[in-house]
Amino acid sequence: VRPDAPVQLLLTGHMDTVFAADHAFQFFHWIEPGKVLGGPGVADMKGGIAVMLAALKAIEASPERGAIGYEVVINSDEEVGSPGSAALIARAAAGKRAALTYEPAGVPDGTLAGARPGSGNFSFVIKGRSAHAGRNPEDGRNALVAAAELALRLAHSKTPGLNINPARIEGGSPNNVVPDLAILRANFRPLTGDDQAIAERLIADAVEQTATAHKVYIEVHGGFGRPPKPLRPEAEHLFALVKRCGAD
Repeated sequence: VRPDAPVQLLLTGHMDTVFAADHAFQFFHWIEPGKVLGGPGVADMKGGIAVMLAALKAIEASPERGAIGYEVVINSDEEVGSPGSAALIARAAAGKRAALTYEPAGVPDGTLAGARPGSGNFSFVIKGRSAHAGRNPEDGRNALVAAAELALRLAHSKTPGLNINPARIEGGSPNNVVPDLAILRANFRPLTGDDQAIAERLIADAVEQTATAHKVYIEVHGGFGRPPKPLRPEAEHLFALVKRCGAD
């Protein structure tokens, strides 16, 4: 809207939720009849999209609307790291004076989020060697044990600027078989670009050490979909403006 206006803004949000299709929490209900609605994604972020719409109506009703142009991007893959829409959002952000995301505060007191860490999701596919647990266990390479050790190596590698969350291990075999396949999934949250570089080195080292110790092969899939967002002076100015608007 109004791409030639002197001030260009980007407004973003998302329409997906953290609840799987088969999750029990799938229905809307009134917590307080006519006042408070509950359901999957009501606050995060149907409520945010409603606020965005109200903001756009206010802009269009303002005598200053001719000076403000804007673009809206609402994606459907935010909760999994925006893998399909990150490039679209980056293109939309080019040339904008500011970008605002209408996701609500994630804490009860309404604290605003300014700076935020980056986020990376990784899957480690561990390939071992199957063997009979009774006849020839020494011929096996236990992928499940290697995945567990890799999870511990990563968890113990976290730093003040890097949170590491090994979240899930999949795999295994019958009790009398050495498992030859396991998959470890983990999330990494670096505070700065330097911390992201540290994370990449830690991942490479942990994979190499685990593969060597257990004589397994490890494939690494995934990456950092969101870089860290520190509060630079321009962002601090915008953040202060948003806080004042909230107070008003």
